Amino acid sequence: MSASPTKTCPFCAETILIGAVKCRFCGSVLSGSPAAGLMDRSGLALLSLPVAGSIVGFALFLNAPASRSGFASETEHYVFLVGFVAIVVNLIGVLIAWEANRLGAGSVKDVAGHGTRRMGPIAWFASTVILFPLAYPAWLGRRSRYGSRNRRAVGVVIATVSILTLAASLREVSTKWQRLSAIGSSSSEEVRP
Repeated sequence: MSASPTKTCPFCAETILIGAVKCRFCGSVLSGSPAAGLMDRSGLALLSLPVAGSIVGFALFLNAPASRSGFASETEHYVFLVGFVAIVVNLIGVLIAWEANRLGAGSVKDVAGHGTRRMGPIAWFASTVILFPLAYPAWLGRRSRYGSRNRRAVGVVIATVSILTLAASLREVSTKWQRLSAIGSSSSEEVRP
C-alpha cells in the first residue's frame, strides 16, 4: 500500500491530501480549488449587493412621486423606504449565512483559542440583520480565516456609504414632503377670500 501525497494546510498546519479542496481538520477552503473560486464570487456579490441596493434605493426614492399616484403620506413614504432597506439587508444576511455555511464557520472543528465554537451561519445572519454596519465588515474580515480574501476595509467603506445614502434618502423624503405641504398651504391660502 503506497502513501498518498500530502501537503500542509496553510491555516492549521495539519497534514492533508494534496488534492484536498477543504481541510478536514479546520474546515478551511483551500486556495486554488473550485470551492475557493466560488467563495471569491460570493465575496464579490457581498460587495456589490449593498452598492446596488444603495444606488437603486436612492434613485427610487429620489424620483418617487409624492401624493396622487404615489405615496399618500410622508409616513407611507418612510415605511416603503425602511421596507426596501430591510429587504436588501436581509438578502445580504442570507448571502453571508450561505457563505459562512459553505466555509464551515461555526462547525464542530471551528473552535476559538479558548475552546468555544465560533459564530455559525445563523448567528452571522442575525447579527447582519440587527447590526449591519458592524457585522457586515466583520464578516468580510473574518472570512479570511476560512481561506477567502479579507475584504474588511472595503466592507467598512461600503457600509458607511450605504448608511450615508440611507440618511440622504430620508432627508430627501422629508424635504419633498415639506415642499408639498408648503405648496398645499400656499395654494389653499390663495383660494380663501
